[in-house]
Amino acid sequence: MNFDELSQSRVPMKLNIGYGDHFIGDVRMDLTYSKAVNIIADAHFLPFRECSFSDILCTEVMEHLDSPFQALSEMKYVLTNEGRIFITVPNLTEIRRIMSNSKNPYKIRSEVTLHKQGWDATEFQHLTRILGLKVEDISWIDWYGRENRREKYKFLNPILRVILPKNLYHIHMKIICSRI
Repeated sequence: MNFDELSQSRVPMKLNIGYGDHFIGDVRMDLTYSKAVNIIADAHFLPFRECSFSDILCTEVMEHLDSPFQALSEMKYVLTNEGRIFITVPNLTEIRRIMSNSKNPYKIRSEVTLHKQGWDATEFQHLTRILGLKVEDISWIDWYGRENRREKYKFLNPILRVILPKNLYHIHMKIICSRI
């Protein structure tokens, strides 16, 4: 059975957008080839039929895109009516990020991270609502873990974890969306 036959059969399929080296999902798409990637394509122009996927995974990709609006629109198009989109993005309301920006507000940080976009939870919900998607859940996570980060004040982490709200402490947001 080839991909076209599979997508027409309405078998629940999972699309993984831009997660290069991980074998998660039935269709693993990225801009560049790796052993895990089975389709090379751009998130702005998904080469799939309408309602092809029951789940779409898009981790740490949205902030690198020229048009997250276009990419989310494409994801909605290929998502089944009951499907869900799982997204992770950097959390702009993390306290260390806010403090870093307040110390030097004119420093261009995107040169190091290659991030073109950024959102807080409210802005991301607004973006999805414009497209006819609803946010089912937003949670805050440390996707890469704090152990690997070079921090001057690592000893503060256990204290901050207890006293700060999750949205100020955690480095990433995990968002689950579905069609309205």
